[in-house]
Amino acid sequence: MGTNAYVAFEILMATFTSGFFILFSFLGLLGNGLVLLVVIKYEDLKKVTNIFILNLAISDMVFAFTLPFWAVYHVHHWIFGYVMCRLISGMYFTGLYSCIMFLTAMSFERYLTVVHAKAPKLKKRLWFAHLAAGIVWLFSLAGGIFEMIKSSALESFDGRILCEEHIQNNPELASQLKNNTLNLVGYYIQNIFFFLVPLFIIIYCYCRILQTVRMCRTQKKFKVVKLIFAIVLAFFLCWAPYNLTLLLLSLSELDIGFLTECRIYKNLTYSLVICRNIACFHCCVNPLFYMCAQNFRQSLLNLLCRGSHLQCDRKVNQRSHESGECSKSAAREGQTLSMDLI
Repeated sequence: MGTNAYVAFEILMATFTSGFFILFSFLGLLGNGLVLLVVIKYEDLKKVTNIFILNLAISDMVFAFTLPFWAVYHVHHWIFGYVMCRLISGMYFTGLYSCIMFLTAMSFERYLTVVHAKAPKLKKRLWFAHLAAGIVWLFSLAGGIFEMIKSSALESFDGRILCEEHIQNNPELASQLKNNTLNLVGYYIQNIFFFLVPLFIIIYCYCRILQTVRMCRTQKKFKVVKLIFAIVLAFFLCWAPYNLTLLLLSLSELDIGFLTECRIYKNLTYSLVICRNIACFHCCVNPLFYMCAQNFRQSLLNLLCRGSHLQCDRKVNQRSHESGECSKSAAREGQTLSMDLI
């Protein structure tokens, strides 16, 4: 592929990426915003899974909020200033890191509840949930601050303003090595501590969970396990290609074998753009899984029909009648509906 073809391809990819980011941001903010409202209004926040779902929705919203800024950046250049460059970079990675850590915490909590027969008392479980949420946000903010420190808005050689990791004006080799080392540290932190380690923990937890569920045949617990497993699986299907490509790029920076070839490096760079689009799609996926829970759909219907109570009650009563359930009166509209099915 010639130089002109590469330039045309880059412009095309930037345009599509910008459009995808705008779409994902809209769907992510809307879907997770509805989840947030449903959980706060209708769900029992004394249940550990609901606490994690609440925080997970906030994580996805933080991540989705940053996407319009990157959309403008891809088709133009960074027009939002030095401070916003660092702030948006920090928010982007804070949302990403907190998401994977909350998924890991949810999987570990399911492991304790399903595998170990003697589950802790409610107060202890709530204490664990709030403590885990605080630790997750603390580490996620630390990772986001690290990315903030690395990011900066600087002018490139062609006059465009870039919001990237630090680019020193000094072209000497020592400065370049320093920058490459900082980049590699970021790559390995993201791959090891925020992808591989959670992946191994989650795989272990679900292997033990599946063994226990298969022996006990507890249908009620199996439903919530399926829901959380689907959410976790979706995360790794979306983010695994991106992290793998990021790892290969980091290896190319170490001058390892064929990865240093110009053609392969360019292909990896373009693959990273495509994989990043797939990864960013994840921020609007989780609400689709929650829609599989009948109680969540009913709560969402109550929320959306709040302005017309009569029509809403008719729809709810009709669905309840068709499923063989007792019709619920308007007086019970505020009753707690367990999204986590336990």
